[in-house]
Amino acid sequence: MMAETARPASTRTPVFTRRCSTAASRSSLTCGPGRHAWVQLVSGELDVNGTRLAKGDGAAISGESQLALASVGGNGAAEFLLFDLA
Repeated sequence: MMAETARPASTRTPVFTRRCSTAASRSSLTCGPGRHAWVQLVSGELDVNGTRLAKGDGAAISGESQLALASVGGNGAAEFLLFDLA
């Protein structure tokens, strides 16, 4: 499991790139108060807090303290960009 901790707001937007190589691959992010996130799926299928995304999908996320991301679907591999936003 990969975990990232959200950083305080700054003039830069932290961007995390991840590749989940198997269906068992999971990643998580702890979001601080007032933080938001954007997930952009590049390839594969991904479950984000219970919502399934397919290749090319994006998701705006607000009001969540924890993001749980899991690779799902056919070959189990997913690549995505995760933006930690103020």
